[in-house]
Amino acid sequence: IKLIAASTVWIGLVNVPVMIFVAACSGLIASFYRFDKTVATNADTRIPFGPHLAASIWFVWFLTLFDMPNFEIPGLFR
Repeated sequence: IKLIAASTVWIGLVNVPVMIFVAACSGLIASFYRFDKTVATNADTRIPFGPHLAASIWFVWFLTLFDMPNFEIPGLFR
C-alpha cells in the first residue's frame, strides 16, 4: 500500500490502475513460470508482489515520459 501511494507522485493518480494491472499480469506470468519449473510446489507458497509493483511503476513512468495516453475510466476522476 505504501509503494502504491508513493507511486502516485511519479505516475499520477490516473495511471495507478494501469500500474496495478501491469503488476498483476507480471505476477501471474512469474507465478506460472515458477510453478511450472519447480517440482515440489505448494498452494501455500507466497510470491512477493513488491518487485512486480516496482517494475510496473518503472514501466508506466517511462510510458508517461513518452506521452502515453491516459487510460481513463469513464466517470472516475472527473
